[in-house]
Amino acid sequence: MDQQRFENLDDKAKANAVLLYESGVERFDHHPMDGLQDLWKSFNNWLSCVTAIERDANQIQDFVGDKEIQQLFEELWKNDNTFRERLLAFSAEWPIYKSSSILKHYGAQYPWQFSTRAELLVAIAGDPRLIKSPRDWVPGSNPTLSQTIWAIYQVRGNLIHGRKNAHVEDDVRLVQMAFNVLIKLIDDIGYADPLAESP
Repeated sequence: MDQQRFENLDDKAKANAVLLYESGVERFDHHPMDGLQDLWKSFNNWLSCVTAIERDANQIQDFVGDKEIQQLFEELWKNDNTFRERLLAFSAEWPIYKSSSILKHYGAQYPWQFSTRAELLVAIAGDPRLIKSPRDWVPGSNPTLSQTIWAIYQVRGNLIHGRKNAHVEDDVRLVQMAFNVLIKLIDDIGYADPLAESP
């Protein structure tokens, strides 16, 4: 991964990542799910440039393995109380199950019999058939960079495949948590500067 690849682009080439960031910030308050979609698109645009890799999964692996990014994450965790609080709140909701995996093994109506997401998680906990992120999550442990990005990626994946409902409070809250963690990371990386302040 080489962040200089993005920094060396002219303003027109950078515009897509920057404009998507701005759009995500602007849409977040009224439409959190749209806000996360645009913010991830911005991040993905930057990521594809600095990694020079095509597939999302491979881009993420390159990103989370980067020593400079790992140090940035560790410093945020240690020194930024807002980031730490946001990430602790988000990780309290982990693991994030792949929605299509639940529907495949339990049926489309199964999740709707539970009044909260927490009840659903208790019911499906430990089912080895289900795909989840982070795969290696231990409740109560400190989240790693890799676990954090994969969790955000799974929230976003469930979202684009229509498995998050803007009228379900738990779904909206999870999306908001993912957005608030991702934007702090992006702001510290700094590829979208100077732009509107993050929420």
